[in-house]
Amino acid sequence: RCLLLCHPGPCPPCPQMVRSKCHCGRSAPTVRRCVMRNWSCGQACGRMLSCGHHACQQPCHSGECKPCPKQSVRPCRCGRQSQLRPCAESDWSCQTMCGRALDCSNPTCEKECHS
Repeated sequence: RCLLLCHPGPCPPCPQMVRSKCHCGRSAPTVRRCVMRNWSCGQACGRMLSCGHHACQQPCHSGECKPCPKQSVRPCRCGRQSQLRPCAESDWSCQTMCGRALDCSNPTCEKECHS
């Protein structure tokens, strides 16, 4: 909402001063112009990534973090095998037949690796 009296042309940027934190919240709030209240302190973001193992190393940013760029040893869906995999791709199949005993008329599960 423009603070000036009725005027011709577009409204100028808001001149109000506000206290605001950076995107990651690590830096102390600073006084800034209203239009520049969203800012980056430049430090590592530090939020836990969706892999649950690594913290975001990108500079302080708004929005969601990018997928984890690191790798870790991850089990397949059935848990029989583990491999060094990209953290962002944690769900994978070892492609082996399940073979678990079933309660129905089939003696064993014939599905590929599953949980």
